[in-house]
Amino acid sequence: MLQRLQTVKKAEILCSIQIHRDKIISMSGEDLISTFHDVFVKLLPLYKLKVAFV
Repeated sequence: MLQRLQTVKKAEILCSIQIHRDKIISMSGEDLISTFHDVFVKLLPLYKLKVAFV
């Protein structure tokens, strides 16, 4: 993957989180929003890095 990023002018990396369906069903709305927030906070440095190169 890293080699592709170095050799291809336009390349993308997909960063995601997988939450099992059973876990989502058992979560409260607040827990789900908290999970989304935590993922956003973890990915925010990548978005800031991208903006720095634009």
